[in-house]
This record gives sequence, C-alpha cells and structure tokens, in this order.
Amino acid sequence: MPAQNKSSLSKAAVSIQDLSVAYHEKPVLWDIDLNVPKGALTAIIGPNGAGKTSLIKATLGIIKPIAGRIDVFGYPVKRQLNQIAYVPQMTLLFNASVADNIRIGNSDASDRAVHEAARQANALDVIESLPDGYETILSERGNSLSGGQRQRIAIARAFLKDAPILVLDEATSALDNKSDQLIQEALMRLA
Repeated sequence: MPAQNKSSLSKAAVSIQDLSVAYHEKPVLWDIDLNVPKGALTAIIGPNGAGKTSLIKATLGIIKPIAGRIDVFGYPVKRQLNQIAYVPQMTLLFNASVADNIRIGNSDASDRAVHEAARQANALDVIESLPDGYETILSERGNSLSGGQRQRIAIARAFLKDAPILVLDEATSALDNKSDQLIQEALMRLA
C-alpha cells in the first residue's frame, strides 16, 4: 500500500502500519497497512483462515503483533481500549446476573442505563422471559441462552459502553433468521 502521510493518520480512527502477526512462530499476517477514517464503516472480508480474526485480536490488544504499530485516534491501542466496543462471534458471558453481564460494558452504569441498552439491543424479550429478569444468574459461558440471545446481551454491552469504535467479528454468523434480523436491527442502531 502507498505510504500514508502524517495528516491522514491523525484523522484516522484506527491506523495499522506494517503489522505482522504470528502464532507459534508461524506468520499469519505480514506487513498489513490499514487506515480507517473517523466515521467510516469498514469491512474486512476474506475466506476462512485469511487472518480476519487475527487482525481484530491484534487491534484489540488480545494478541501481540511481532511487528508493526496500531494506533487508535493517534495513540497506541493499549492506551485507547476504552474507545472500542467489541462484539465477538462467540459471546462470552459470565456466571453472574444478566445486568452484571451487560454492565461489563460500563461497570458504573445505572440500572436505567442497563435497561435502555437492553432495549436498544432488542434483548428485552429475552430478559423478560428469564425467571428473575435482569437478576437471573446465567450459567457459565451463558450456555442457558441461545446463540442469538447471547449476541443480544453482547450488543447491549456495546450500547452501554458507547465507544466511538465498534468492532464486530462475524457477530451474526450461525444464527437463525429471526435472531439474525433482531441483531441486524440492533446493530444498525448501534452503528
């Protein structure tokens, strides 16, 4: 890719320069350059195994690149993780109440803010069907909920975090049509 000048980088929400990632010393990504402008909707597409999730994990600081630099709003990504909301393909929920699982997006959020985030994420029907509503304790990993229900809880987290950057990693794959439609509606509001 052509070199980017400093003024274009300062306008970027996310700037990735010369990024290389390896697992067990085997390179999976190398010399990646990407400049995502503020306000842009950007899709990373490719076949399975192409490195899309590796790129996301490096951007989120989950894995450490072997080379390169990732900046968010002009600062190293490690200092800016609070600027990113993430909805993964496989949502991780904890053995805690529904409200506490949503509050992971913002631990200081009021009950009212948690309820509003759930409404925005099309999760109210899920929560209201649970025995104790928001106080229902979820099983480890949220296995007591369907995939679509877990995704809506994850999207509620993202609404509650209210970060300027939203990263989705195949957030609607392997869902039934009704769940997919509800999640797509919620994601459009979130975006």
